[in-house]
Amino acid sequence: MDMITEFFGQQTPTRSPPNPLRLGFKFEVHGDGLLVTAVDHLSPAYDAGMLVGDLIVAAGSDDSDIIPSSRDMIPQLIVMLKERSSVLLLVRRRNVEFSIRIDKTRRQDDPAEGQYQSQVQGWKGSPSVYNDRIHNAMQTPSPNHPLHSAPTWGEGWARKGDFGRLAGAGAGAGAGAGAGAGAGAGAGAGAGAGRNIENHFSPLASAPQQQIVRGQWGLQVNQHAEQVHSTPPKNEQQELEEAQEKLSARSKEAQKEQQAARAPSHSPAKLEDRRQKLKTPLAPQEKAAEGPSPSRGRVSPTREKQGREEGTHQRSAARREKIIDDLVNVENRREEDARQLQQEMEQLKRILASTQDKLAKEEQEKRSVMSQLEQAQGRMENQKLAIRDLEASLAAIRDAQLVSSSSSSAADQQRHIEQQQARIGQLERQLHMLEQAGPQQEREGVNLASQLQYQLEEISREKVHLLERISVLEEQLRQQEGGARDQQETGRKFEELQEKLQASERAAHKNHIKYRRQQQQCDSLQKELNRWREEAEELRRRLKDMEEVEECHEVPGKEAKNEEEFRQLAEENRFKREALLEQEKELVSVMHEARMVERSAASAKDGQESLLLEAVLEASRELQAAKEMMEKGKEIEEQLQFQQSVVTDLTLEHRRLNELIVAAREAAVKVRRGVVIAAR
Repeated sequence: MDMITEFFGQQTPTRSPPNPLRLGFKFEVHGDGLLVTAVDHLSPAYDAGMLVGDLIVAAGSDDSDIIPSSRDMIPQLIVMLKERSSVLLLVRRRNVEFSIRIDKTRRQDDPAEGQYQSQVQGWKGSPSVYNDRIHNAMQTPSPNHPLHSAPTWGEGWARKGDFGRLAGAGAGAGAGAGAGAGAGAGAGAGAGAGRNIENHFSPLASAPQQQIVRGQWGLQVNQHAEQVHSTPPKNEQQELEEAQEKLSARSKEAQKEQQAARAPSHSPAKLEDRRQKLKTPLAPQEKAAEGPSPSRGRVSPTREKQGREEGTHQRSAARREKIIDDLVNVENRREEDARQLQQEMEQLKRILASTQDKLAKEEQEKRSVMSQLEQAQGRMENQKLAIRDLEASLAAIRDAQLVSSSSSSAADQQRHIEQQQARIGQLERQLHMLEQAGPQQEREGVNLASQLQYQLEEISREKVHLLERISVLEEQLRQQEGGARDQQETGRKFEELQEKLQASERAAHKNHIKYRRQQQQCDSLQKELNRWREEAEELRRRLKDMEEVEECHEVPGKEAKNEEEFRQLAEENRFKREALLEQEKELVSVMHEARMVERSAASAKDGQESLLLEAVLEASRELQAAKEMMEKGKEIEEQLQFQQSVVTDLTLEHRRLNELIVAAREAAVKVRRGVVIAAR
């Protein structure tokens, strides 16, 4: 694996205000994170508290996009660092993980402000974060402190290979000093002591060798607290708009990630080539240029401690991987639940479509049955008319027989009787045919009635099934409404937790102000102590001169004054000695008090930092969980709305089925009446 370096900010820092849209630090891929190799002192990253040697393990923004810096997510992390105006980084420093917020819009101020004047005028000007850190660096006795190792604005940037071998009489604003004497045109003048920081902050070294500067965590917490207090409340419309913007931003980031994945610089062959290059040992010239290793030829006394720290680092990495796996499992379960719900909805849609098809078929069958009933009723009416005609013709024949028997002759009567008998036989045959057709029509009516009854039973069974399904859906709706209430309760608890976090941040801010005041008092006491020491030295020097004068008086052959003057001088010396002893006692008491104040302030600061770190980490985890629960709540609300629409459609279909059942019953009643009439 070779170094993958990204430049943010100016390659050659100047005294002018930097571009506020850049971060101002370099990093390279190292292990499971990004190792910071250089930080520009004129950048918002340095103001936020980032130092050389920090390991970025995760990044996020205000819209809850958290990206762990694994190898697969490094292109997306680089895109976020480049494009977001405010980035929240999770940084590891000596096995301690804490958050740093980098606000790239923070330096859009007047260039004549004190924080830029402090860069131009040296360490003078108004108090700033830069001057506080320089003050901490001056009071740090270790030469391996991260601030000592970080390049100042006069030294410039250093390339890979030259970064750990800065030496010479001075370093300018160029690209960094090499193994010899580096000279430049910058305003920084360094007393070249040949600092070798590669053993501490190289990607091949262990990350737990870094140190933490007091005061930076409190400054970062103050910035975070100011941003939390200045955030206005959001209503539902703003949250909806932000969610839509988040979706569009995620789609754009996914496209950019695909483009970055298709780029030739991230191909597997090149990465494997870089890994092989990194495994290659250094040349003898490079080893000689690096200088002797501090741990070569002897056993390091802190090796066991480093082993424990590495074990702690591995355990923290394993915990982080477990957290990431848990998040992935939760996401997979949520997707599986959404998939199952989608399948149930599709199944309901299919059932609804099949029910609609059945209803259409039943409607068509109903129309055909009604047409058959109308035809049967028409035939029955025709048969009734034919029977009435036959009865009328029989009555006419009887009347004719009576008339003919009285007025005509026997032959005519006989002929007429035969005709009438033939007519009667024909009418009897027609009546017999009609009597035979009556039972057949009755059987057809019974069959139609049985078919209608079967259809009514099918419709009633379908109605019962739909009612059961509606009851199940209503139960699911009630359960989801209960989940929504639980979600509201979780949101309320989250708001309470956020209020507690804000209160703790305000308390931390007050404690930090109190600590700064105590530190200023300690500084003033230190200055007073130095002044008293100088006065004591002056008194000692004068006392020594007086003793030398007394010795000169006792030596024979020297010029001496009279005894009265020497007695006066001895008396004055005695008074001065007593005053000096009293001042020394006061100095010892003041120094003891200053040490006690400094120790109490340091212990309070360390305890407050650890408490704040735990509170912020716990709050960030609960914030992420609450946001996930809120997203789940929104999805559940959408599912509820969809299921309510499905229930409404099923209710309408149920009403239509009831109407069809009523119509079918009326048709069955009409068929039965027609069959009864036909039978009569």
